[in-house]
Amino acid sequence: MVALAVGASFLYFRDARPKPEASVSVAVKDLNLAMENCFEQNKKDCYVQVAKDALEKFPYPTILQAFAQIETQPKILTRCHPVMHYLGRLEYQKTRNITQTLIRSRPTCISGSYHGAVEGYFMAQDIPLNDPDDELYTKTLTGICGQSSDYPQQEIYNQCNHGIGHALMFVTDADLPRSLKLCDALSSAVESRLCYTGVFMENSNSSTDPNHPSKYIKADNPLYPCDELGKQYESTCYALKAPYFFTSTGGDWDKTIELCGKIPQQHQGGCFSTIGANQVGFVTDSAALNDNCQRLPSKFRSSCAQGVASHLIIRYGGDYKAAMAFCAQVPLSNKQACYRQIGLSERNWTASDEELVAVCEKIKEPEYLSDCLSTN
Repeated sequence: MVALAVGASFLYFRDARPKPEASVSVAVKDLNLAMENCFEQNKKDCYVQVAKDALEKFPYPTILQAFAQIETQPKILTRCHPVMHYLGRLEYQKTRNITQTLIRSRPTCISGSYHGAVEGYFMAQDIPLNDPDDELYTKTLTGICGQSSDYPQQEIYNQCNHGIGHALMFVTDADLPRSLKLCDALSSAVESRLCYTGVFMENSNSSTDPNHPSKYIKADNPLYPCDELGKQYESTCYALKAPYFFTSTGGDWDKTIELCGKIPQQHQGGCFSTIGANQVGFVTDSAALNDNCQRLPSKFRSSCAQGVASHLIIRYGGDYKAAMAFCAQVPLSNKQACYRQIGLSERNWTASDEELVAVCEKIKEPEYLSDCLSTN
């Protein structure tokens, strides 16, 4: 109850916002219904409204906790990532603090809330689309993510730099070359490459959205624009072709594999690794994830397994259980690479070597402990 003093008396009314202990379960019910309705209507704007309505009823962390409980449901699994984008944008509009918004976000639904928060930051700057020489955008990029020490996990800092790529495509009206050039203004090659991944991911996603088709996709040349970009962009571009291949072929894994095989040989490993990562957004069963990787040419199956392991850890916020369950199922020839990827990915979530050791010691196949602890 809330009390308001009016003269010498008090008026009491029931607070419309659910109490904290009940709000997650209430949010789960509300979001389940809202997402199911949007799925049936198949209208893009419906998901924007889901985000707006949710933030009017529940605190931001509560909404993300609720989605974490329901994200694997079939009608939610492939639709909740854009909702997270909208939520992140709206939450930043409320807080006007990018670091705190990112810290309050979580990797639910393939980390969409992180990406949306950075988009919200750029939208708030209100920079004109025709900014001469991109001077204002370049200044905006400086220090937006701060330092990795500003965050409890390295992964949040990584997601911020990745989110810049998404945001640049959003605010430049999907101008891919311009966005990549702006990524190059970041302070290190590592940050720039993380930014590239956001740019190319957004290009792949937009290319399959009939309301926002990409200008940098050609139906008669599946390798475009990777075959026309500068050398520093090639490997990331080809790796991030896999989501486009998958969606453009109607979710046909065999055709996706065939298209990855047409990429220049030196870049095929990245594409096949992304096949593994991409399927985490569509498949929840460990056995099915492994079966899909085994459909690849034998020399790329380990790359696929690494992609799966890395994205399972991202999807579940550093929780290693799903990744370890997956690695336990892969063939002997893929196990070393799979467990090594768990260790490499967990470094972004653990605060010390001792914490990493504690994670790797959970492996039920102890002969792979050294692989988990490997630094390369």
